[in-house]
Amino acid sequence: MKRTILTVILALVSLALFSCSPYRTGDMTNVMVIGGQTVKAELYTYVFYKNRDQYFGADRTVSSLTAEEREKLDAAVEWELRRYTAVYNEAEKYGVTLTGEDDARAADNMTAVRNEYGDDELYYAELEKRHMSENVFYEQCRNLVLDDKLYKARADAIRESLTPEKLRADIDEYCYAAVQILWTGKDAAKTLGRIAASIDTAEKFYEAVSKYSVDTVRGVRICIVGEMLSPFEKAALALAPGEISPVVESAEGAHIIMRVPLTDAMIEGELENLRQKDVVRIYRAELEEAAREAKAEYLKGFKGLNLA
Repeated sequence: MKRTILTVILALVSLALFSCSPYRTGDMTNVMVIGGQTVKAELYTYVFYKNRDQYFGADRTVSSLTAEEREKLDAAVEWELRRYTAVYNEAEKYGVTLTGEDDARAADNMTAVRNEYGDDELYYAELEKRHMSENVFYEQCRNLVLDDKLYKARADAIRESLTPEKLRADIDEYCYAAVQILWTGKDAAKTLGRIAASIDTAEKFYEAVSKYSVDTVRGVRICIVGEMLSPFEKAALALAPGEISPVVESAEGAHIIMRVPLTDAMIEGELENLRQKDVVRIYRAELEEAAREAKAEYLKGFKGLNLA
């Protein structure tokens, strides 16, 4: 439960650059500059190992990666750093800043997670396992607060730009409808694979949803691009309406997905919810555009770092 709470916080928060902090720091060497923002080695190291674990597994040493794999890893690290430093650059662009109250809120979020461990030794051991300094964790919490403030500052203007015609065009382009069977826990993919073997019609699929799925949404959900975890979204978008996916694994568990037609009646019933989802999508797209356009420059001698 404790690790789950920290994982959720880390999945939600963004990464940041670092000012003076009362928390334990890692390597504060300057590694690169993105859009005018300096990235420290402690941040780079955390993002590097996070992506190493995601793409290749925690048991892979960096030296064992092929040249192609290392290139993929370095590109993923740079993109994540671009994406997260974009929060700072966009906040500066729109005049959004953190106040003392905001910093206190970030510190409270961090303290709440620390308290869940009950034992500081366990807390710091978990940070070390993630190659994360305490300072990195604190600055992530600050960045989450800044991201929230920036979104609120942009939301009204984005919403006003969504004419009925533009909203409908966005729904047609970016929205899809699907229902899933979600299974979690040990050997989730194998278990769901056995369930999948008995499903060959939509009717049987819905029966299996009712009987087996642990998803809180048991029926059809209307999703917008960027809302769901990437493996789920990629599999769902590859389906034609009525088609059923093979078992798909994600950080959430194992999924079987059925794509369903997105009808006018469904859209009408969820219009305001879809409007809000589109506002979030547009805001995230703004951040990604800023990330792509930012100039990224490694400081001499630091590209890739010498990580084990």
